[in-house]
Amino acid sequence: MVGFFQLFGISFIFWVIIGCLRFIFETLRTLRDLPQSASRVNLLAASLAGVGLSTSLFFLVFIGFGFEEAMRFASTPALQLSSLVIWFSCIGLGAFIAARIYAHEPYMLSFAVALGTIAATITALLYSPSTGAGLIPENIMLDLALFGASLGFGFLGGHIARSLNALERERDAALRESTKAVRVAPEDVAIVIAAHNEEVTIGTTVESVLKFADVKNIFVGSDGSSDKTVDVVRSLGAHADDIQPNRGKAGAIVYVLEKNKILDRYKAVFLMDADLKVNKDFYKYALPQFDDPNVVAVIGHAVSLWPKHYLPYWHLFFTAYRIRLWRVLQFCLRYGQTWKYTNVSPIVPGGGSIYRSAALKKIDIVAPGLIIEDFNMTFDIHHKKLGLISFNPRAYVTNQEPFSLRDYVKQIYRWYLGYFQTMRRHGIWPSWFFFSTAFFTLELFITSFLFAILPFLILELLLGPREILTIGASFFGINITLAGAIITVLLLDYVVTMVVAAIERKPMLLIYGPGFFFLRYVETWVFLYAMGIGLFTKPKMDGTWKSPKRVAYVKD
Repeated sequence: MVGFFQLFGISFIFWVIIGCLRFIFETLRTLRDLPQSASRVNLLAASLAGVGLSTSLFFLVFIGFGFEEAMRFASTPALQLSSLVIWFSCIGLGAFIAARIYAHEPYMLSFAVALGTIAATITALLYSPSTGAGLIPENIMLDLALFGASLGFGFLGGHIARSLNALERERDAALRESTKAVRVAPEDVAIVIAAHNEEVTIGTTVESVLKFADVKNIFVGSDGSSDKTVDVVRSLGAHADDIQPNRGKAGAIVYVLEKNKILDRYKAVFLMDADLKVNKDFYKYALPQFDDPNVVAVIGHAVSLWPKHYLPYWHLFFTAYRIRLWRVLQFCLRYGQTWKYTNVSPIVPGGGSIYRSAALKKIDIVAPGLIIEDFNMTFDIHHKKLGLISFNPRAYVTNQEPFSLRDYVKQIYRWYLGYFQTMRRHGIWPSWFFFSTAFFTLELFITSFLFAILPFLILELLLGPREILTIGASFFGINITLAGAIITVLLLDYVVTMVVAAIERKPMLLIYGPGFFFLRYVETWVFLYAMGIGLFTKPKMDGTWKSPKRVAYVKD
């Protein structure tokens, strides 16, 4: 759920920053155990990180205040002292980062600290002329003092990093011993697939799972199917329950779990949709996350099926939009929201996620009056304080998106309605999760409302008096008119599409991109309508469901 203006909202920017912090911390932790023969180019880059940071801060002062003004401020002793403290702290940071990566033996530590210290000292000496010092004989003592301080801060940063590395290795060893009982192996996972008339795709789904799981661990609940779903599953040797009558996805999941006593036989349950194609390395990246005993659910990364094509097609327009949406949602929001220090993800998608069985026993999978189950299951994890939700983008599944506007609207309406029904069911409780989710929802409502009236604003600009075009405000000394703001937002949004097209290596997204505004406008009204229905009414849900149109996967 990422609205049009949401890309420029507080929540989006905040979670992008948190996601970057997570990436930095986890990357440093991974690089810490690189082999001793690793490239010293990485070491050089890391040891100069502190110097780069301090240099950036220094030039920001010049840009913000001007050279002469900055020189005047730098002439005061108090500012000189404070700037040097900041400078040397950044030197220590460079050495800290380097030693975090290379701390296998004293030689490597010394090499890392030396690189950071030399680079930082040179930069400090170049900076000294602005404070009245410099590379001249009468100030040689000051230069030597700068060098000594640089050396001291460099070795201090390196020593702290080496001590932290040793402490973490001890903790990792203790954790490996303590988590043997909770570790989840492939044979400990039951794959549960709820299906309704999915004969076109269910065979490919089961075959993709068979590449890394035993067939005896696959359980399919065919919920009120009238096609050959059951026959296809059984022909592949997997277990299939023919559930009659149609009771809905949540009801089918509970039926399979209870009938086969899965929660007592397995440590974890992999809940899947019947149109997925699971990557063969899914378990490789997903299961190790359960080594942390606090993790109760692991989210799979969704990748949309993208057939090769060189001309735009209407039925692939929705897939193109989802590719952009998933890239933004999963890497800019979900990645930060599932960090163990935040843990506020509002959704564990029911299409491809693994739950620890002990936690699943305490979750209300079937909740009265809810149209979908995954939002409520996720809220249960947070509300009942069951544990952490983890996400690794390398554990991914391929899914099919709707191929028509009708199916697309029906799908997102179910999602939005289920979300607001879940919010109404759980109510308000004091927690960081609730604050984060409520703030994001409020912001999403405001931005959706603004986008809903955007066409009327554009129409007024085109047909109204020309004076309207000049209406605006001043921000940071820059005058921004209403017309300019609208055009800027539209262009920036398309820039996001361009970035995603480059990352995904799908240039066709650039052609589909202008049409995304129409689809988001439709989604905005669906969101606002579902919000009213979900929060202020109690529609009767009979639990039945229908699958959208599917296409057969191309064989690998």
